[in-house]
Amino acid sequence: MDGSSSATTRPSEIVEGATSSDMAYLWCSNQNNNQDAKQIVLLHGSSFTKETWQSDDMLLQFCAGSKSVIALDFPVSTNYVGLMQVLDEVKTSSNDRQLFLSEEPVTLVTPSASGYSVVSWIINGDITQLPDYISEWVPVATGCLVSASDEQIAPLATLSDFRILAINGNEDRAGGGKYSTRLSELAGATAVELTGRHAVYLQSPDDFVSTILNF
Repeated sequence: MDGSSSATTRPSEIVEGATSSDMAYLWCSNQNNNQDAKQIVLLHGSSFTKETWQSDDMLLQFCAGSKSVIALDFPVSTNYVGLMQVLDEVKTSSNDRQLFLSEEPVTLVTPSASGYSVVSWIINGDITQLPDYISEWVPVATGCLVSASDEQIAPLATLSDFRILAINGNEDRAGGGKYSTRLSELAGATAVELTGRHAVYLQSPDDFVSTILNF
């Protein structure tokens, strides 16, 4: 963790709407941050929505320490093709203004079941394309990782310009810690355990945000 991104500037207001494919979003930008700051895409678990990220001002905290952040109501059953499409969509222009994100790869946060969007990529897609879209993958207790074999996960460690930050709660009864450990051992992920349960970002919101921003 290099600590290069810290919450030091004031973000703009949160904007709510829907993309051209009718996917609901919450978006916030912070043009005061330098161009090396992260641009973050937040998905959500099956029992949650984009509004989950407004709990304890997490969305504003992310925005304060990044260049831009968007929380999407991205269906957890959507595979990597759908993920590629929506990431392309939020990097295109709309109504004569840049929509949400620049062309640089994003930091993608995938709590629980939403990790399927990346796991399906690992299993069925061309992983050499991952760094074109995602510079940092943050799986949070991603149980669907059981669907991927060791042989499918291990090549992630060879990708340039692609890092993994695997987060789990120390009280996660669903076994989130074992998925973090597996990604650490096979793919060179940085594994971080925070205080909390399966949705650890709700029990340790400040630590969750700072861990990602400082990665």
